This record gives sequence, structure tokens and C-alpha cells, in this order.
Amino acid sequence: MFVTICSQISDFVFHSSNKVAKTLPPNNHQKDRQTSTNSDKNNIDIIATMKDEITYLRADRDKQFAAKDQQIEKLQKLLDQSQQLQLMTAQKLKQLEKPKNERESDSKEKDEQIHARASGVPKAVENSADKPVTFWQRLFGERNNK
Repeated sequence: MFVTICSQISDFVFHSSNKVAKTLPPNNHQKDRQTSTNSDKNNIDIIATMKDEITYLRADRDKQFAAKDQQIEKLQKLLDQSQQLQLMTAQKLKQLEKPKNERESDSKEKDEQIHARASGVPKAVENSADKPVTFWQRLFGERNNK
């Protein structure tokens, strides 16, 4: 009797497990389909979010590049100005470093050129032989008609 009860229990458990095994896969399969569609929707949402973020980051990067380009242009202008000032300073230093004699001779040459121009007899005075040309007339280039 005990054996028959055990065999009946084992048959029941075996048949019950077959029914559970047969019924579980379709439920799991439906859940898999639902989860796969949910995961597809999530993936699509994630992809859209990532595309938006990429667009934002590219725009931000372009703004940063534009700002850097402006900074570079300003720095180049400042560098050019600095180089020009440095060149002018070097030229002035060279002029100041010249021996004193050379500077004096340069200034004397300039003075002589000015005096040579001033002491030249004007053409209008040369043509008139009425009066002799005075020093002041040669210097200023005019004749006093008094």
C-alpha cells in the first residue's frame, strides 16, 4: 500500500511538472518578447538622447574653437606690435650707441645743407642788377624795395 501511494505521488508530481514545464515556457517567452520590446524602446530612447548630446557637444566644441581662434588672432596682433616696438627700440639704441663724433658730423652736415640752401641767391635777385644783393637778401631770398 505504501508503494502504491508513493507511485501515485510520483506520477502526480511527474505529470504536474510536465504541465508546469509546458505552461512556463510560453509565459517566459511572452515576457521575453515584452522585455525585448521594452528594451528596444529603451535603446531607441537612449540612442536619441545620445544623438542629442552629441549635437550639443559638437556645437559647444565649435563655440570653443571660435573663441580660441579669436584669442589666437589677438595674441598674434599683440606679438606683431611687440616685435615692431622691439625693432624700433633696437634702432634707437643703435643711434644712441654711435660715437659722439659721428652724431656731431651728421648734425653738422645737416646744418651745412640748410645754410647752403639759405645762402643761395634767388633767381629773381640774380636777374635784377640794380642793387647789389645784401646778406639778408641772400639769407631770406627777398629784396627790400624801400
